[in-house]
Amino acid sequence: MFIYELQAALIPELIEYFKQFKAYGTMARRIEEFRSLCLRVQGRVIAKSKDIARAFVEGFVSGFVANIITILINTFASTAQNMVKMIN
Repeated sequence: MFIYELQAALIPELIEYFKQFKAYGTMARRIEEFRSLCLRVQGRVIAKSKDIARAFVEGFVSGFVANIITILINTFASTAQNMVKMIN
């Protein structure tokens, strides 16, 4: 999600930057505009950081729980299968 938010903020800014590239004139002005572009993108990503962290925690917890459930199901299934073999 972090990479998605980064590219969602960065691509439109870069498009606008390169549309105005020749209008900036000097290299110092181009560098200055690029720095301000980076700061705007950084601000947008930081603003979304709370949502990104929440999504990470939710994904981590749901993946962990799903893994534990899979382990339990496989354990009981293989135990039942082995019990059937022993009975036969």
